[in-house]
Amino acid sequence: MALKHIPDLIISDIMMPGIRGNDLCKILKNDINTSHITIILFTAKGSPQSIVDGYDCGADDYILKPFDTDILV
Repeated sequence: MALKHIPDLIISDIMMPGIRGNDLCKILKNDINTSHITIILFTAKGSPQSIVDGYDCGADDYILKPFDTDILV
């Protein structure tokens, strides 16, 4: 869908059926047509390694669930 509609922002969970959010992020950030899209990973996986992995795949931000609304804003 991102290739067809080219959104300005994608918010994705890491744990999804079919494809992990990190893998989706890598695919989109490595494609010239979608590399500019802001991607926020939204997840309950809060270990330091999970956060590093999220940023390493190209995510623009990594927000932990449950989230604090002040941080989200």
